[in-house]
Amino acid sequence: MTEYDLALQATDQRLEQLRRRARRMEQMMYAGVLMFVGSGVMVVADEMLLHWDIAIFLCLLLAPLGIIMVMGSLLGGWLVSRAEKKVTAAYAPAVLARVMDRLDWYDHREQIDRNYLDANFGFPYYDRVDKHGDYVRGVFRGIPLEFGEFGLEEGEWVRDSDGEEHKQYVTVFAGILVVCHHGLLLGSDVAVTQYSTPRDRRMTGDPGFDDAFSLLEGDERDVELAFPPHYRAQLTQLSMERGKKFALRFRRDGKLLIVLRGWDLFELGESKNTGELMDKLERELMDFGDVLTILGSPAREGVRPAAGSGPQGTPCG
Repeated sequence: MTEYDLALQATDQRLEQLRRRARRMEQMMYAGVLMFVGSGVMVVADEMLLHWDIAIFLCLLLAPLGIIMVMGSLLGGWLVSRAEKKVTAAYAPAVLARVMDRLDWYDHREQIDRNYLDANFGFPYYDRVDKHGDYVRGVFRGIPLEFGEFGLEEGEWVRDSDGEEHKQYVTVFAGILVVCHHGLLLGSDVAVTQYSTPRDRRMTGDPGFDDAFSLLEGDERDVELAFPPHYRAQLTQLSMERGKKFALRFRRDGKLLIVLRGWDLFELGESKNTGELMDKLERELMDFGDVLTILGSPAREGVRPAAGSGPQGTPCG
């Protein structure tokens, strides 16, 4: 048996251990919830089933134990997720190199520049950008690009059992940001979204496209240049097939920013061994490439813009 075979075998054993640990954490969660709920049921039913002192004793015993088990399962689940991510990250570069035209860089801890997200994409209200990672740079389906995952979180003030207030963050949006180069000469940024509808919404005159996307900004001439009829038809069809998951921004500096909501490429999922994991990663990346081929077609086609509207941008990455 070669060193490579031994490494695969060790990884398969590690995956099986993580699967068993994840199941234990799930069982602990259920048991903790049942204990907590059961303590409340005992208090309600104390006069019919138990003496008051016995009910109070069981309640004081089961409620804290239930809380401890729930909190322990959450912590354990988080540790399992981190361990699973390390396994996935070890195999992601090999799969990326196989499906991409050229892989220049991958790091599951590295972040794509969050300043790109300051622009208007029609996102829901959020307080901070979080959950960065899985940064990739290279050439995919003929498109020089970089992309990475991100999350947007909204903070809300909550009061704990001691009356102390603290801020708790919840994820309101998660997806992938792709940065590439469109090669058009634009006098203004042009942006469309499927995440919200502005009050002063403008129409492009294409009913199907206007039903699928909302125009956020852009001069009329630049909108027509960035979204010619054949591209609008492709995007409309993509929306019908995949749902309303996309936003695009053609920047006047030459950058094309593409957001895909709900995409999470580099996760273990239900994979039981390294073979299943690599097959899963490859399928998801190929599917991502199919979608990107349509969304990023201006970066592939080399459309020659009409003269005289703005500065020529430089390729990204």
